[in-house]
Amino acid sequence: MSHSPSTCVSPVARPSLAIRLLSAARSAQCAYVKWYERRAARHHLGSLDDRLLKDIGISRSEIEPAVRGDRFRRNGRHAG
Repeated sequence: MSHSPSTCVSPVARPSLAIRLLSAARSAQCAYVKWYERRAARHHLGSLDDRLLKDIGISRSEIEPAVRGDRFRRNGRHAG
């Protein structure tokens, strides 16, 4: 009995459950740290007065895109 190459596929090694759980925990921790840092940056920038925001080149309405890392132009349209 012969098998064609498409029917005889060697099994792909799957990481163990412990490895997958550690990877998921690491991903969750990274996501939490990013969220916390962005939250802190929004809070800090939001506490600045409009003059200081202007000094660093953003307006109050641009705080959120700046924290997300979006590129924006002064006319309000996103840069490509």
